[in-house]
Order: sequence, then structure tokens, then C-alpha cells
Amino acid sequence: MSMSTNLGNDAVFDRDAQAQSDKSDRSRRAVPDTRPADTIDSRTIFGTGKEVAIRHGDQVYRLRITRHGRLILNK
Repeated sequence: MSMSTNLGNDAVFDRDAQAQSDKSDRSRRAVPDTRPADTIDSRTIFGTGKEVAIRHGDQVYRLRITRHGRLILNK
């Protein structure tokens, strides 16, 4: 059963619709963002090298390819 309250100026507030909207807002926030991130091929970053320096703000990080082909990021 839907309960409505007249708020003046002919505006009607449907409490059931608001409760449903609040519930869907909460469930939307609980789901992680699953959109794909931009993808850059590692060959674009490294070229023929095995290590690059990445400046992030005032910090410099080193990204390197290990002998097993994995990526390691160090501060």
C-alpha cells in the first residue's frame, strides 16, 4: 500500500517510491565499478627496456619487468 503526503504546491511525496529509490541507491553503491579501465600494452611503456621511472606527484616509482615476465612496482 502506497502512502502519500501532500507537501503543498500540489507536490506529492510518495514514501514507498522514495524508500525503493533509497534501497536501489544503497545497492548501487555496494557494487564495485566494473567498467574496463583504459588499457596500455606494456611494450608501449617499456619499449625495448626492462624498467621505467614513473613520476606520481612528487614521488618517483620504478616499474620493471622481472626475468619471469611479471611486473614489479617499487617506490
